[in-house]
Amino acid sequence: MSGSRRSAWFSRTTRWTEDDARVALDAWKRSGLGAQAFARDHGITAQRLYWWRDRIAGRRLASLVPGKIVAAADDGEASQAHVVIRTAVTALEIAGASPSWIARLVRELAT
Repeated sequence: MSGSRRSAWFSRTTRWTEDDARVALDAWKRSGLGAQAFARDHGITAQRLYWWRDRIAGRRLASLVPGKIVAAADDGEASQAHVVIRTAVTALEIAGASPSWIARLVRELAT
């Protein structure tokens, strides 16, 4: 990255703070690149991006949903999930979806 100011998150060996991770994840999202290409261009690992993305998304989800998040038994893709999320104002009900589809939805909503 010639000519650009290198931030702490560019270093492969520097420990990231959550703020460093957010800056890197925002830059990755704006770049339009896949994780491997972005990481290679910035001298970091794609795994670091994925790890921080999942960690931050988990915190956002926990703050969005009042109450407790519990994991259901994994019966495989053939099983159909039924989820109800209630707030003071409304309720969202999802029935007949696979657990992996619901997990993808939750990840997207949390970002």
